[in-house]
Amino acid sequence: MLGADSEAGTPGPDGRHRRRERSRALIVDSALALLHEHGRLPSARAVAERAGLTERTLFNLFEDKDALMLAALSAFRQEALARMPTVEQGCALQERVRRFFEALAPLMDDYARMRWAAATSSAEVPDLERRVVLRTLHRRVFELFELSGTDLRASPVTAAAVRAAVDPLTWRIYRVQQRLSISASRDAMMNSVLALSGAR
Repeated sequence: MLGADSEAGTPGPDGRHRRRERSRALIVDSALALLHEHGRLPSARAVAERAGLTERTLFNLFEDKDALMLAALSAFRQEALARMPTVEQGCALQERVRRFFEALAPLMDDYARMRWAAATSSAEVPDLERRVVLRTLHRRVFELFELSGTDLRASPVTAAAVRAAVDPLTWRIYRVQQRLSISASRDAMMNSVLALSGAR
């Protein structure tokens, strides 16, 4: 039959498009997985091997490594927003903060790797997750305290200190430079925010 896609014989335009999109998604997923593991953009060869494709296919789908980095960061942005914990209501401040940071800790481990990869990359890519994910994180942290009537934004100095306390690069300092466990890093970040709020 004329125009049939690859399942029925000769690949048609729709079949080629689906195969191209599937390969592109495999490459982005592989780049993202390697970024999560290593905290830096891997080589094109490593990404292609992980995806089960060739470097030639990778560069047919992405202009260069900068374009691949941008696609991986865009994918991470969607993942991070989906994983961002929400603020529980109806419990005391200390318990609400504890639950929030327990849920946040695994995301922060991945987020710190992504931020470090973006910060140390030679790629000229916009810092998409900083504008979207970091602002969402800040809003959630401020919301934690607003439910108890504490306005962390009332003082610009306090607000700036809270933002610095929950930055993924602060998390990286805990995990890499200070070699703290995830739970110790979580407690350090949580206690910093509580101290800044005056709740400790």
